[in-house]
Amino acid sequence: TLSYYQRAIDLDPDFADAHAGIARVAVDVWRNDYNYLWSAAVARKIAYDAAGQALKLDANNARAHTVLALLQLVDGRPLEAKESALRAVSAQPNDAEALANLALVLAQTGEHEQALDDIERALRLDPSPSSSLQLLAGIVYYTSRRLEKAIPLIEAAGASLPKAEAVREYLASAYAQRGDQQSAAAQASE
Repeated sequence: TLSYYQRAIDLDPDFADAHAGIARVAVDVWRNDYNYLWSAAVARKIAYDAAGQALKLDANNARAHTVLALLQLVDGRPLEAKESALRAVSAQPNDAEALANLALVLAQTGEHEQALDDIERALRLDPSPSSSLQLLAGIVYYTSRRLEKAIPLIEAAGASLPKAEAVREYLASAYAQRGDQQSAAAQASE
């Protein structure tokens, strides 16, 4: 993915979507500890820089605003994160990824009912969600204490993302909360 985005930038340095794509990959590398690509610190810097470049080229780039929202959330700046996520959705109101990431920001900041409304809308917009969107939706449901919806989504994501630590961590916790200690222990050992 990175090589395709870089090739697109080589062909057109002003292609904002390619810069935003690199930012998205970098934030995923950072969040998921894929240290074989970049260290967390390098990935975080690349994500900020690439998102900033995308926004210089296109101030309404939804993916770049989404990346900034995720970075700001982790940096302990929830109000800025919410503003960036809202800008992403405003720029592309029918973008399931932007809406799902807004839902994540809202769930993480305690606005559970709105988060649930937004994640359900995102899933309606993308009725065949990617594994990463399924995982994101599962995390929103988990954070909003809707285990009955969280677990099937995270399990489905895990089938395609067998090495994703977040899948194992959230499933272990969800199973434990549901009272299924055997399944929780199996996920924890994975």
